[in-house]
Amino acid sequence: MKEARMRIAAEWTPEDMRTTRSLVESGALSLDNLISHIAPASDAATAYATAFEDPDCLKLVLDWETT
Repeated sequence: MKEARMRIAAEWTPEDMRTTRSLVESGALSLDNLISHIAPASDAATAYATAFEDPDCLKLVLDWETT
């Protein structure tokens, strides 16, 4: 088994942002594959259903450039 430690805050402080940036830049924190789905903004209704109902959807981004 593996154990994960996470820093979670309801409101991020400047120090939280510096620490997170440092972790990303050093390679200690990977954001690869964080966004699992992208949909055109014109398909927002379908995209929202995916975002809230599809268990494989980690994070969905609406693409406004394609509208």
